[in-house]
Formats: sequence, structure tokens, C-alpha cells
Amino acid sequence: MIIIMFMRGRKTTEIAFLKLLFLVLLVSESGVLAASFYGDSYVSYPLQDASSTTFLDFEFKSTQPHGLLLLSAGKTDYFIVELISGRIRVRLDLGSGEAVLSSPPELKFNDGQYHSLSLTRLSHQVTLIIDSVHHSGLATPGSFYELNILYGLYFGGVGDFDAASLGSFHSFRGCLKNVTFNGADVLQEARLYGAAEEKHEVNWEGCDKIFDAPADEAFSLVEPSAFVGFRHMQARVGGAISLELRTQSTRGIILYNPASVTSADFIALELVEESLKFSLNQGNGVVDIYSRVAVNDGQWHNVRISFTATKMEIGVDGVIESIRVNLGGAKHLDVSGLMYVGGVDAKKHAYAMRHGLVTMFGTERDAVSLQGCLRNIHVNGVAIGFPQMKISKGVRSGCQYEYKCLQKPCIDGAVCRQLGISGFSCECDAAVCTKRDFNTAALSSDSTTASSIVDVRPLDVDEGDQEVITTQHIGIALDHTQYGLEDSSVLFKILNFPLHGAMRVETASQHVGETVFSLHDLKSNSIHYVSDGTEAVDDVVGMQVEFIGGSRLPAELLGQHRFTLPIVIRPVNDPPIIVLSTGNQIGITAHSKLILNSNLLQALDSDTGPQQLLFTVDQPDRLGGYFQLDDRPGDVVTSFTQKDINRGVIEFVHVQGKVADIRLTVSDGQAVSDAAVMRLVAYDLQLHSVNNTGVYLTHQEDLLITSDNLTFSAGLPEVVPRSGIPYIVYQIVEPPRYGRLEKVKGNNDWVPADVFLQKQVDRNKIRYVHVLGRPSSDSFSFTVTCENQTTEIQQFEIHFVSYRIELKQNSELVLDDTEQAAITADHLKVTSTDGAAAEEIVYTLLSNTRYGYLVRSDSVKFVDGANFTQADINAGNLSYVFDYDPYSIVYDNFEFRVTAPHAVLPSAMFFIQFIPKKNIVKMHKKKLQVLEGARAILSKEVLWIESKNKDKYVFTIVEFPKHGALQGTNRGLTQITDVNMTTFTTEDIRDGRVVYQHDDSESEQDFIHFSALPVLSQLDKKVKVINGTLAIQVVLRNDNPPVRTVDKVFHIVSNGERLLSISDIAYTDPDIDFDDNDLEYTRRSIANGELVSADNPQREIHKFTQRELKEKQLLFRHTGSDYGKTVIWVTDGKFYSTGLLEVRASDPYLMVKTNTGLTCLRGSSVVITSENLCLDTNVYSKPENLVFILTRAPLHGLLLRAEANASRFTQADIDAGGISYHHLGLAASPLQDSFEFTARTGIADVHSRVDIIITLSSYSEAPHVVENRSVIVREGNEVSILDSNLKIVHPAMSAAHIVYNVKLPPRKGILRLKVVSTTTTTTTTSKSVIDGVIMYVTKFTQADIDGGNLDYVQTEPHALEDAFSFDVTNGVQVIKGLQFDIEIVPTILPVQPQNVTVRAQGRRLLTVDMIGVFDRHLTYTVYISSLPSRGWIESVASPGQPISQFTSDDLSQDGVFYVHNRSDFESDMFRVKVLRHLDGVQSAIHTIYVKVKSPADMTPEVIRNVELEVLAGSETPITRQHLFATAEETPAKRITYVLSNLRGGYVAMRSFVEAPRMTFTQDMIDKELLVFVQNGVLDGGFTFSVSDGATESPKHMFVVTANVVAISLVAKYELRVSPNATELLTSRHLRATTDQPSGNFEINYVLVNRPEFGEIVRLLENNSSVEIESFTQRDINDGRIAYKNKRLPELLPAEDAFSFDVTAKHGSTIYNEVMPVLITTKIGEKKVFLLETTTLQVLEGGTTIITTSMLNTTKARMILPQYGVNAASLVFVLLESPLHGQVMLRNRALAVGQTFSDIDVESHYLAYGHDHSDSIKDEFRLALKFGDIPVLDSYIVDDVMEVTITPLNDQPFVLLTQSPRLQVCTILVSPLMASTWHAYVEFTGTSEVEYAQHHTLPTRTGERYCLEFIVVRLNCPRGE
Repeated sequence: MIIIMFMRGRKTTEIAFLKLLFLVLLVSESGVLAASFYGDSYVSYPLQDASSTTFLDFEFKSTQPHGLLLLSAGKTDYFIVELISGRIRVRLDLGSGEAVLSSPPELKFNDGQYHSLSLTRLSHQVTLIIDSVHHSGLATPGSFYELNILYGLYFGGVGDFDAASLGSFHSFRGCLKNVTFNGADVLQEARLYGAAEEKHEVNWEGCDKIFDAPADEAFSLVEPSAFVGFRHMQARVGGAISLELRTQSTRGIILYNPASVTSADFIALELVEESLKFSLNQGNGVVDIYSRVAVNDGQWHNVRISFTATKMEIGVDGVIESIRVNLGGAKHLDVSGLMYVGGVDAKKHAYAMRHGLVTMFGTERDAVSLQGCLRNIHVNGVAIGFPQMKISKGVRSGCQYEYKCLQKPCIDGAVCRQLGISGFSCECDAAVCTKRDFNTAALSSDSTTASSIVDVRPLDVDEGDQEVITTQHIGIALDHTQYGLEDSSVLFKILNFPLHGAMRVETASQHVGETVFSLHDLKSNSIHYVSDGTEAVDDVVGMQVEFIGGSRLPAELLGQHRFTLPIVIRPVNDPPIIVLSTGNQIGITAHSKLILNSNLLQALDSDTGPQQLLFTVDQPDRLGGYFQLDDRPGDVVTSFTQKDINRGVIEFVHVQGKVADIRLTVSDGQAVSDAAVMRLVAYDLQLHSVNNTGVYLTHQEDLLITSDNLTFSAGLPEVVPRSGIPYIVYQIVEPPRYGRLEKVKGNNDWVPADVFLQKQVDRNKIRYVHVLGRPSSDSFSFTVTCENQTTEIQQFEIHFVSYRIELKQNSELVLDDTEQAAITADHLKVTSTDGAAAEEIVYTLLSNTRYGYLVRSDSVKFVDGANFTQADINAGNLSYVFDYDPYSIVYDNFEFRVTAPHAVLPSAMFFIQFIPKKNIVKMHKKKLQVLEGARAILSKEVLWIESKNKDKYVFTIVEFPKHGALQGTNRGLTQITDVNMTTFTTEDIRDGRVVYQHDDSESEQDFIHFSALPVLSQLDKKVKVINGTLAIQVVLRNDNPPVRTVDKVFHIVSNGERLLSISDIAYTDPDIDFDDNDLEYTRRSIANGELVSADNPQREIHKFTQRELKEKQLLFRHTGSDYGKTVIWVTDGKFYSTGLLEVRASDPYLMVKTNTGLTCLRGSSVVITSENLCLDTNVYSKPENLVFILTRAPLHGLLLRAEANASRFTQADIDAGGISYHHLGLAASPLQDSFEFTARTGIADVHSRVDIIITLSSYSEAPHVVENRSVIVREGNEVSILDSNLKIVHPAMSAAHIVYNVKLPPRKGILRLKVVSTTTTTTTTSKSVIDGVIMYVTKFTQADIDGGNLDYVQTEPHALEDAFSFDVTNGVQVIKGLQFDIEIVPTILPVQPQNVTVRAQGRRLLTVDMIGVFDRHLTYTVYISSLPSRGWIESVASPGQPISQFTSDDLSQDGVFYVHNRSDFESDMFRVKVLRHLDGVQSAIHTIYVKVKSPADMTPEVIRNVELEVLAGSETPITRQHLFATAEETPAKRITYVLSNLRGGYVAMRSFVEAPRMTFTQDMIDKELLVFVQNGVLDGGFTFSVSDGATESPKHMFVVTANVVAISLVAKYELRVSPNATELLTSRHLRATTDQPSGNFEINYVLVNRPEFGEIVRLLENNSSVEIESFTQRDINDGRIAYKNKRLPELLPAEDAFSFDVTAKHGSTIYNEVMPVLITTKIGEKKVFLLETTTLQVLEGGTTIITTSMLNTTKARMILPQYGVNAASLVFVLLESPLHGQVMLRNRALAVGQTFSDIDVESHYLAYGHDHSDSIKDEFRLALKFGDIPVLDSYIVDDVMEVTITPLNDQPFVLLTQSPRLQVCTILVSPLMASTWHAYVEFTGTSEVEYAQHHTLPTRTGERYCLEFIVVRLNCPRGE
């Protein structure tokens, strides 16, 4: 079918036919394929048609909101289908006006899914159907109904078609398929028959999978001209871009975003040689900064660039370089268009070259792209990827580059070269260069050897040049004509493009985007290789050849045959380039020397090493100074190398003058660079005092002297580099008399100081220590020196204040057989050294007593927070009352704090002992012994109570055992009746029904804490509680075999010896009572050595202990083969474990085993430990013999050992903590440092670098917990933990720096992490990484959570909940003890019912606890599968009627009862099954046993005892849902609760909360008359028993947990204020929230420090304000709080701030938060409409006055005074001049930067004059600014004033067509074409030329004759 269509179409060549045949076969195999459009693609389909009907059908998919799907146009008619904001819009004009039809507004079709579109037009009626369900329609206007198409159809874009009259169109990005227009498959026809120029950048091989790729997926740039275009960067005042990069290229564009044609602004990131170059132009010139980290190693690298108006920064893998940017006049980056990533569109090459991108020079235009992969791109924190791409070319999803050379596939001596994206070649002199055990390259032949078919010879080309590839390079090695094949039937396809150049295929039939050419093309010299100009010396192209057609084609020629074309590149020398510091200006201290480094001066030359790059100094008169070598001072040097600069041995010595301009050139030995001028500006030292305040302290104390107390400054600007900043040195002239000055040295040791530095003061390393006498003051004298300046003698004052309090007496209070005793001064006494009165010494009760209370003489009880004085104690007014009745000694205590004027005593404890009187009750206890994991009976010999009056006691468990459980059983121990007993009796003990079950843990002991009460026939208020603790001794068993803890290969030098230790092999025994040192090892024979005694090498060792390993008594000697292993048996005496000791011998090596880098606070020190830096070697060497030699010292700090510079140290020094890094603390230094070293061990060495991250003081703020909400997961499933569940943030750090360390992993599942970022820090082993995820993860970051990469996988069955505990850190501060909870929805509902006790013939309420469903929040139905035999279950609604089911609501409403109907006491039972309503999950069938007792045995029973959760300090009702007790035939008002041991608050009546109650009734609870008043500790409650008047229940504990309202500061952003203005503080600036429901708690802000330049005010209704000290969040939300600027700083913009605490009722407090305020002239969001401009109208060459109606500041002068701005001081300034005229003030041209006033405008002094050019538009930019404030940037608002120029027709038109002639035959229509006649006017162009007919000739119907005529008239303002 397709071939027939082809024959019917246009003529083509045989070659094109064969290429199309490939496509035909492809379509026939895979069906209809979609066409992919990439944002700059289009297809044009020639068509001329006029029809009254239109039928259009197609399918499309896209993620972009805008895109042209179809355009067809005639002269006036048009038909357009496009995607606008995700909606379909159809525009149609049949000649009578446009009709627009759109899809429903709520539907979006840019969701990345396929959508079908069907449009039908029948005359005027148009119907649109989308996805077969969404219908819409309309009728076109007017009387025309034919669509006249003249210029064809366009899909995806308009190409070169001029569609300006139809509007602007976005090119389509996505896929189209099944496109039919009026029944024709137009897209497929265009594909098969269309000319190359009619198809642009379209992929016909189906919908590209990049359109389905997510944003975080990597992408590969696989073509030399590949690139991606995103929306341009929004970063006028600064921004940041981060990405990950993987490549082996040496150059390429990574990112480029230019501005418009008229602007020089741009931002670019390039790969130059092996590292990155970041370039930026914000309007003040290009500034470059280079990274020192090589990135072309085929590995992933993290890259981040950022910039502000004053600073640029580039970071690679955490190594950060930064540079100050010269401000200049421009401060904004104004870019537009697209941000290109990975390459540049060919249309932008000229821009890139003009902007100086290194990649563009010496490179073929089409080969500037990065050949590699990119991923995780973030612009200003927003992730971008495939869905955000606007345009792409040569891009594939995923990282396709394999870089197999990294796997070392070649034999020794061979050279490995990358071939394309996945192949490689090994080159050597041998026959086979690839290792035998390596999987061969991807470019090997598919079937037969390509060399027998293709004769390949290398192509030679000059660097940066191009060469033709001919049959001399690629020849066919057989006679293909004998098989009937022409040259056009031999087809080649490019599989892998070259890395260092491009392939250019120039054939007439070539389809753009294809890579196929024929042997005929090869012979026609149509194939070229173009070198990209890089320094590569070779390249390779991967290809395949295939034979199409022919007859008798042998089998060996069938299929594709792959081969490679090698390319030899002849190098061409390039001149070096000089790169100077920012702005070519470097600051230096006058009359000092400056050390040059590569940041200040650098020569770039990719083909020359630094030692060959020679600088020449052109400074004949040596004005300003000279260069010298650091070791030859005074000897002038006029030439030096880049290597000298890198080593830091070149110094510039300043001699005289302020400015020295030095002309430099650099040579590589052949070529010389252009000259560059380095300007050195000298600054004089201005040593002066900033602070000298003195200090205040008490005697015999020490105090830090900080920079707030003592600071001198040298007064140098920031342009002076770090290497030029001198030290400020303090020399003590006269030391203090009564104390000493000390400074920190070494490991934070304080040593006397007679000399110290300002930087030590800044780092809090200087202190004063008082040692002698009690003087009133002290002082020391000093001088300050900086370079050659020294101050006069200064004095620092030290003042002493005398106040201190001491705890003189704190003795235990003993109550012996008494319940109350006074606390006197003999027990507790505090004195004050300054003689404070006893009334002034105040005690505050922090934590109250447990078993009693403190009371004053007036009987007032003390609660937590109460105060009493030393005077109260001295007078005996404070007593302790014991409120408990035990049989044994009880210990009590309370915690207190003491304050006195100017002094505070930290908290202390006061202890109390109560000794009860002797009684007739005896309790027998002895330790219960149980075997590990076994069960033991609680017998009378272990626990028993004897009493003459009481026969029976009830024990209540107060604290459960931690390593087991107390269980109830029958007498024969055959059945467990209660798995976790809470109460038991002496009868249960006597009958052997109580057992302790150990949990088989390795615990040696356990404890059960209990209380016991006698069982009484009637209430006895004198009954005493017996408290006790039962100790349990666990007899451990040896039931665990040894487990290996160290498992690694033992490395040794060949034929050498080395000690074997526990760092090489070690085991542990899990049994807790076993000493691991006693583990015994037995080895078998060793194939490659022997194990001998270290003390006696002649004695061979076969058995040894782990203690011998630990003490290094074993020596291994190597002999024989390099690798060997032996079997090791390890035993603890009972169990054995078997392992292997693997031994590998090799040449001596030394390697860095651990190198974690360091984190150091700016200006402080950090010790380097073996956990940071540790060596590993196979050499027999001790730590003191492992030597580190410093090869490059830190740039911004010092390495110290014992306070001295450490240029050489050992591993032993590190192990002992003797090596530290000290940061110098310079504010201008970057936040990273590093040092390099060479480590040696005599016969081996290694070189490495240690990276140091410098943190700021702001990092010391702890991270904030924003979210910690549990997740729900079904049993056996997984769930992602998202940032909505767990989010912890730090205001100054990114999510990747917030690190979670799991301390206790989940027990019922595992944590799993998807590996998507190299920044993820995990602690795991390789065995836990499965298919790209990390199982059992113990470390992850907030970025992992934000990216949805952290999962919880539920594994254990029958679990209801899980959790993991963790710490979180930002690298500086740690939040510990956090827990994340997981709720598990089980497949079988877990139910643990309780047994029921009922009186004979009684009625018993069934409760939720008896059914035993664990989750109280679930609703469910209980089905009774087996009814009770001695009673029934009934509902309260139908008493006496048995029921077979009931619900959880029935239970919670106390509506279900068990009724016993027999007189005997036999037990009963019934079986239940529970069905959960949420999801239909059912439980297993459970049996509930009913125990029947006689009335005499029944005591009141507590049915419900549920923990009460309250807020700290609140009053919370106690309801029936918390406490509920019943007693047979006893009304609620007679059921009494008796309380004791209250803690954390008390119970009171709701109507009288001040009076605590110790008794209350169930009736009070039912009527909700009671509240719990919380105070004191958070974990509180009380002990209670329940009485019905005759009997009393055992003791129970009611638990009350108090929660503190958590406050989170979720917004704290800088407030910008105009000078003298009042700025509103909104919730966008400052907002705090609580973890409680919104609006329940008022959040209060209390000022701590007021702002320096203003005040915080409350706005009043009369437009006035009042200064305040506190305000609420509600005040902020209501717009009542503002910052009022009261005083202007010396220079604007300036910073101000105020600090505050945040509090809430029942909440914690956030202390000392700082709110930044920026005083600036930028109004920000209020600038809208402050300046109103209108378009100026001017005649060409004329002048127009600018009036107040055109330039109106009325609103500005009305609005700005409301903010305190003096409107009278406002002036205008000209920012940008017009291009086609000038702004004139008083008839004189106004220059940029000059100002004018409102008066000038009102006086008509301001005008615009046009320059008479042929322009119709112009514009200039004005700004409104303060005229009376000395500011750097004083613009309030700026705006563009547009100018419209009315042109004059002052140019004659030119007739271009000589003797115009048009032949028209009657009855025929002939088009009037531009070729018939053509006129042109210089100004208007051809579009304004109008043709008219002067006279008309009559026509005769049916006759044929011709007519000649011409009249031309111009539609111009004048003339014809």
C-alpha cells in the first residue's frame, strides 16, 4: 500500500526510496507510530483546498500548557487548533470573522496522557469532541462557509511561515498520532514523501519515552548539538542552581541563559578541560570563577552555583569557591528567553560567542554540547526535569553512558578509549587487547566479522578543522555489484557520534534527524568529520553497514555489521589566556606584601602545564612596588610561572603610591597571550578602638573577655584578600594585680597570656581569672599593634561585685512513728555572702513530695511553683505531713531552687525518711530464681504475708517486670488463664496459680513492684497498705553460639610478617555472662603462611584465645601464593562457629582507610580523631611509624599540635587526639577549607586531601520539628513517609543537611530508602542494597523524605503498631530521643478478651476492655458464635431478651450485659467474633470465661480506668469514659473512690477548683462534676480504691499525662522598611503555630531586645501608634503591629533587628528569636501604581513637552507620607536614555543619572526630542528616588516611559518591476503576484503599498481576449 502511494507521489531517487523503505518496514512491523515533537519541531504539508466541510481527527499527549497542534491558512481564511493553558482552543475564520471554540475550562489536557480530538465542520456548524465524552460546538459568523487553504498545513509549529497576522504561537512539545485531515493520513504522507525542509526535528519512530519521564530522572545528551531548554531563570537579585553531573568530556556547555539582544547580562556554567567555570554578567562586566574539582571522571558529581549582587559561589562535591563581585552601577541579572542546559540552540551560538563562553571558541558550531548525563536540577530550590522542558534536542531519558573504561577492560599496557555512549576500544601492539574475562565492547559485530566486509583506515584531521570521509577511509572489501547491488543499496548508519567532534551528512535526500547515508554519498564526498577544537588527539565513530535488496545475497552479508572509524587529530597550539581577580582590582595593605595565588592571577591553557606557562612583568619604572620570591626578599623578579603562583612563592611588595597598574603577558613557549593589566590598590591601616567596656564579675570566678568588651580594628575594606590581612596583636604592658589573663591552647587548655590576638578575643578564647584577695576592681594595661602601627597604652577595667549564696545545711528529715515534723534551719539553710536578709532568700518548689505534702503553719499546702523563705524555715513555719500508711520504711523528697538579690542557687533535693511503728503483720520475701527463658512458680516460700487478724490479702502490680510477665495458670500448670496478671491473692499463691515467665532475654535480674491490702468484710479506714518489691534472679544459660563481628581479608606484604589482631578477626558471644576474651580459636593449616607467637616466632600457634588477639601476641608470616584461606573454629566451651581467615599478600601499600572530612565552627577549633582520618596498610608498622607530611596547608586555618603548626605528625598523634584544625575566623573566607598530605610508612606512601566544612554560628541553632505525624500501613504492605508526616527544618540549611540517625529501628518492619541522590548519607552494607534501594536503613536526610524516597515496609504479622526512635542533626546541633509512630492495619483483627466475674444470679456490664479490641477508635460488631449455657447476653434496651450480636457503640454506652440465671456457682463461657466496620477485617473466634462468685466474695469492680490526657496547667473534666466502677445492687452515689498518692495535680469539684478532694462518688463522675487540676510534674495521677460501704476493691492507679502545647515558629522573614516609615508586621513576616486545633491557644510575643533604629508599635484607630513590649499572633493577623523607623543610620540600606520570646498558655517557650529588619528605600510590593506614566506622542523629528498628566506622582505623594516618607524630598532620575532621541531639561540633554523634580515637570521644562530616524517606537526609563538621603540604592520605584513616533512620508517610492504586465483572460481568474509588479518605499516597506485599478474594460461573455493595465498608488500620508 505504502509503495503504491510512493509511486503515485513525487519523483525521488533510488537512495531516498531505500531510506524510506527502512521506515516502511519499521511501520509494517510495529503498526502506526506516533511522531515526537520537541518544542522546536514542525511538519508542513503542502495543500491547497477550498471546502465547505472539514474533518480532523488525531491523538496527542503533552505536559506543556501551550503548543500549536495544527495551523492551516489561506489569504484571509485560517483554521487553528492549539493547546492554551492546558485547554484546547480552536480558532476558525472563513472570511466573515473569527469564531473561537474551547474545551471546558475545568479540564486540562497537558497531563502527559493521550487524548483524542475529533473536529467536524459542516458548513457553519462546528463540533469538537475530546476523548469521545467532552462535546462542544458553535456556528461560524457571516455568509461564507468555505475554508480556503492556500499555504498548507502546519503541525507542531509554523517553521518559516509568516504567521504574525494570526498571532504568536508556542511550538508543540509532545506526541501526535493517527492524524487525518479530510480523510487523508496527512502526517504519515508528510513523513514518507515530504521534503527535508518540510520536516524539522521530528522523530518518526514512536512517542519518545522522555515525555513519560519524571522530573527527577537523569537525562543523557547523546548528540554533538544536543541541548535542553527550560524557562529562563527568575533571579534578578540573586539565585542558586544545583545539579548532578556525570561525564568524561573535557569541555561542554552545562548551563547558559542570555538576555535580550540589547542586554549584556547572562549566566553560564561550562566544563573547561576537567573542571567547571561559572560566568556571570549582571551589567557590570563578566566575572568568572573556577572550581578546582575535576568532574570528568565518569562519576556523579554534585554541583551548585549561586550569586547575589555582591558575591558568586560555586561548589562541587562540597568544595566551595567564592568571590566578591564589584558592585558597579547595575545590581540585577536580567535574562530572558530560555535557560539552556547541556548545550545551546544553534540560534544562540552568536550570543554565546559574544559573551565569551570558552566552549564556543575553536569549536565547530554544532559540537558545543556536553556529552554526558545530568539529573536533580534545582533552580532556586525548585526541581525541574523532563516535564518542565520547553525544548530539547538529542536527549534520552536515563543515563545512557556506561563508561566501560572505568571497569579497566584492557590488558596491562593497553590504552582504553570510550566509543560513543556504551562502547570502548582497547589499543595495543598485541593481537588481543581486551581482558579475557571481560564482557566485550558493545560495538562488536552482531554476526560476522565486519573487517571482512568493510576496509577501515584512520582519518587524519587538524584540531578545530574538518575533513571529508571518503572510500579511502571506509571501503567495501568485496564486489557488491555481483549481487545486483548499486552503490545506493549499500547503506551506512551512524550509531555512536564522536566525542570530540561532529559528523556532517550533506545529501540531497537526507532526512533531518536521521543518520543514514549510502556508499554513493560516500563517493560523492558528502560525509564530513568536524573537530571540536579541544585538545583530544583521537576520536572514534561507531557505525554499521547493511545491504538492501539485490539477488542471491549470501547469508554472511545479511543483517547489520558494526565497525568503528578511528580518527587521528593533529594538535594545534592555542595561546594561553590570563584570568585576573574580579574587576582586575586587588587590595593590599600599604607598605606590605601580598602573596599571589590562583584566585588572584591564573593562566589558562589546556595544552600546557603550569610549569611551562611563563608570566612576564612589563613594569619598567616599578611604580608602586615589585615582585619577589618569598625565599629571596628584595630580589626583583620580572618573570615567573603559573606553578610558582600555585605554590604561593610569589609576593608583591608595595613601596609607594595608592595604585599600581602592572602589565602582564603569559607564554606557553610558542604563543603569547594578550596583555592584561592587574591593578593593585593600596589601603592605609587605620588602627582604632571599637569596644573597650571592661567587665563585671564576682570574686574567685573567671569570665570571658569577648569582642563586645574588647575590639580593635584595622579599618581595611573587603577587597583586601585574606593573604593580605595583618594580625591585630595585644601586648600586655602591665598584667592584672589580683588575677591573670588566660588564653586557650591545644585541647582547650587554658594557659597564661601576655600576648594574644584579636581573633582569639573574637572566638571567646581569652578570659580573666580572679585568684587573690577581695578587691573592688582590677585592671591590665596593653598596647595594640598591627603591622607598623602601635597604639598608646590602653587600660581594661575589671570590676568585682560581691554577692553569692551557699547551701550551708541540707540534712535528711526523719519521721520516726510520727506523721508530721517541722523542717528547721538545722535541716535546711541557705546564706548569702552579701548579707541578704532571710526574707530575701526565697525557695521555689520545683517538684513536690510523693507520699505527703509540705504545709505552712497556717495549714496552707504547697504545690509545685510555690515559694517560701529562709525566714519561714528559721521560724519553724514549714512542716512535712506524711499522707501514707505503709508497713515498711518509705523515702520521700522534694526539689527546690533558691534565689537572692543578684544570685541564683541551682536546683537541689531535700530528702525525707518515714519509719512506721512496729506491727503484727509480717511479709516473707525471698529472691525468685528462674532459668533463662523458663517459668517459675510464685510459692509461699517466695512471697507471703502473715497477720493475726487478716487471712486474705490482694496484691496489685504497681510496676510490671521488664523482662517477663506474671501469669495466671491452673493448678497443674497445663493452661495459662491470664497472660499478664495485674492482681492476685494469697489464695492464688497458696494454690500455685501464679507463675513468672521469663522472656528469654540476656537479663540477669528482674523486679516486680506491688502493693498489698487485706480483704475486709467492711470498710476499715485504718487499713494499711503494704508496699514491696519482689526480686527475680535469672539463671543464664549458654544458649548462643559465637557471632563474628570483624570479617575482612587479612592483608600482608609478600613474604613479610604482620601482627594479627581483633581489628582483623573478632567474635562475640551474645550470652551476657560470657567474657569474649575467653573465646577459643582453632585453625587448620594455612596454605600461604604460618601463625606464630609474637614473643617466640619459632613456636607455631594452632590454638589461641581472643585475649591473645586483643593483646597482639600472634604474628602471621607469609610464604607461598598471594592468596590463601584457612578454616577457623571458635567456641565458648559449648557452641561452635566456623569461619574463614582469608590472607592476601601483595606489594607494600598504604591507603587512607577513613577520611570523613571535618566540620568546624567558623573561628573555632576541632580535634582530628581516628574516626575522621585513619590509614590502612599491609606493612608491619606501629601507629607512631605511620607519618603524615603536610604538602598543602589549609588556606583559611591552621593544623596544630600542642599549639604549634603541625607540618608533620603520626597516626598515633591522631589516635591520642593531639592534632587539631583551627579556623582563622575571617568573615570573608569561604565556608570550606582543605589540606593535603602524603602519608608514609617507610616502604609505601599515599597522597590525599581532607575537606573541611566551615559552619556559621547560625548553624548552632537546633533544627525545628514541624511535623511528626504517624502513618497508617496495612499489614504486609509498605507506605512512604512523606514531609507531611515527618518534617524537621533549619532556617539556614537545606533539607539535605538535616540528617536522621535511627537509634532504635522498627521492630515490626524495616525502613527502606530509594537510592536517588549521592547526597544521601546512609549507614549500611552492600548486602543491604537491593535493586537500587537500601534496606534496613539507619541514616537518611530530610531531602530523602521530601523526595518521597523513605518507605516503611511492614513485615511482622499480627502487629498493631510500630515505631522507630531517632536523633536528628544539622551537623552542629542534635535533637535526641524523637520517635515516629506507625499504625498497622492487620489482616486478622487482633482481639484479646478478658474473663468476666459475676455474682450468682447477678447481672454484669460488658465493657470494651472485656472484648479486648486494642484500638479504641475503631467501630465494630461483636457476633456471639456460641451462646452462654448458664445465662444470656442482653441489651439495656431489651432487658430479658437474649441477643446474638452488639456493636462497639453499645459497649461504649454501657448498653450490654451478661445475665446469670442459675443458683449454682459453676462457671460459664461464650464465644465471640469481631468484625471491624472500616474494612470488614474479622478476628478469630475467642472464648470469654465467666467466673461466678457468691455475693460475699464480690467487691466493687473498676470497669473502666482510662488514662487522662490533659494540658499542662489546665483543669480537665473526669468523666465516665475515664473512671467507671460498679458494685452489685449499690447505687452510683454510694460507690465511693478513696484517693492517695496524688502526683502532678489534684481532683476538685468543677465549681470549687481551689479545694482538693480525697474522696468522691461515681455519681459525681457520671454528672461530670469533677475536674483534675494539673500542676507540677507531667506524669501524674493518683492511687485509689473503690468502696460500696461494706467492701473495698484493691488499689488501682489512675494515670494522668500532661502535655505541653508545642509552639513552632513557621515564618520569620526579613521585614523591609522605608526610611522614617511605619511598616506593617504581617503573618508573612512572622507567624507561629501550635500543635493544638487552630484558635484554641493565644500565641504571645514578648520583646527581649528592642530595635536600634526604631520601635515596635500598636496601630490605633485614630491613625496614631503606641510603643509596646508584647503582642499576640492575632494582633499580627489583624494588622495591628508595625515597626516604626525613628532614627536613620549613617548609610542605607542598613540592618536592624529585635529579639523576642514566644509563649502560649499551657505551652513551652521559644527563647530569644531574632527578627531581622532591613531599612531600605525599596518600597517593594507597595510600588504598584505609585508612578503613573502615559505614552508620549511625537511627530518624526519633533519635540513634545512632558506634562504632569504624562508623568504623574500624585499617588506617590499621597501614599508615601502614610509610611512616614517625606514626599517633598522625592526627585526623578534618568536610568536609561532613549535610543532614537533624548530627554531634555531646559533644552539641554539629560544624561543618565541626572535628576529633575516635579517643579520642572509642572513648569514644562522637561521634553522629549526625536532624532528624525525612521523609527516608530522609543522608550526611556525613569525612577523615583529620595533626594535627601545618602544611600547606595535609593530608588523607590522605576518605570518605562514609552514613546510613539508618527512617521512622515518623506522618502520617494521605488518601482522595482520594470514594465509591469498582467495577462487576464475572461472567464478565468489569474492571481495577482508580487512578480507581476512590485513597489517599495524605504520607510513603509511593501506591506504599505496599495494598488488600484484606474479604469475598467467591459467583458463579453464567452469571448476570450487579454487586457494590459497598471496603476500604482501609495497609501501614504501625502503624495501619490
